Amino acid sequence: MIYIEEMRVACQQTITDARGRQRLKGAWWNVRFSRHVSIYLTALFVRLGVTANQVTGTMLVVGFGSFLCALPHALALNVASFGLFLLFHILDCSDGEVARWTKRCSNGGVYLDYAAHVTCNCPLLAAAALHYALLRNDLFYSLVAFATLMLALWAYYFKLIVPALAGRQARPRYSGDDLVPNRTLADSIRRVRFLFLDPILPPMLVVILILLSHHWEKACVVAAVYGLLTALFLSAFYFVVGFVKAKRTDLDAREIPGTV
Repeated sequence: MIYIEEMRVACQQTITDARGRQRLKGAWWNVRFSRHVSIYLTALFVRLGVTANQVTGTMLVVGFGSFLCALPHALALNVASFGLFLLFHILDCSDGEVARWTKRCSNGGVYLDYAAHVTCNCPLLAAAALHYALLRNDLFYSLVAFATLMLALWAYYFKLIVPALAGRQARPRYSGDDLVPNRTLADSIRRVRFLFLDPILPPMLVVILILLSHHWEKACVVAAVYGLLTALFLSAFYFVVGFVKAKRTDLDAREIPGTV
């Protein structure tokens, strides 16, 4: 257990909150659940000599497996989808912990991690619509699933690819709060962002609603609409914020002597 605690201190990043207390850094679900479990997998991976990129590759397969298991209207597979989704986020914590412990980090590993997120989160947002389309042989919900997937991919394009092509930071964090002068409005945006733009909550709710559809079929329809709205918010948010920040970066560069 001493070994585990040493790894926890060395591998899990912390931040100081508004009250001056140290807490784990990361998304709410990772802080409250995933990181408490991931450190044990990290210790196992380190002892077996598994690299961080191999963990990320496993995470990618697990995430896509979660999507595939969410499609048939079979309770056992849908439960497996939820379990694989939880494992996906545990592995998402573990790959970074392995990299920090072994001190082997690379830009390739960072973007492999991004690819795993896109491979899991984007299809899962469309999973409920596709699930219902396969269940009812409904062309309309097939189109909803396609629209959701394209909007989600479009959002990740503006979140990840555009900043990289522009030469900006490799790990962009577009909160959008700094674009809003009014603090109350910024707080409202933060609440909306949690419901629609959180990296974990929307796909998790979609998978849970697919499970509930075995008792209440319309839960799948609710999940399909929620997935579409989430993808729409994602694409609009990252397009607008990315565009505004790109303009600001360009203006800042023009104000610095010797830059164009």
